[in-house]
Amino acid sequence: MDNRDMFRSDEFSRAWHEHQRKNKDSLRTRIMNPILDEEIGPLNGKAVLDAGCGNGFYIPQLLAKNPDSLDACDISHFLLQIVKEEH
Repeated sequence: MDNRDMFRSDEFSRAWHEHQRKNKDSLRTRIMNPILDEEIGPLNGKAVLDAGCGNGFYIPQLLAKNPDSLDACDISHFLLQIVKEEH
């Protein structure tokens, strides 16, 4: 199994999703998200693609910036299902 197959697997995706739910990922929430927020800036009237969205952890921040549209994609069908259900 190469990395692409691992990241596509439901087993890996479920483990990742549960890890993020149980452990507030401080690297992302305290460090990366504020940097992304500053670098991205306002999104009013823009079309946005969240490539590699995972379980959609950053989608609320993107939506708060009022984009015209937001599309998300990920290699994991399991995580995309989570995004559809929760966002």
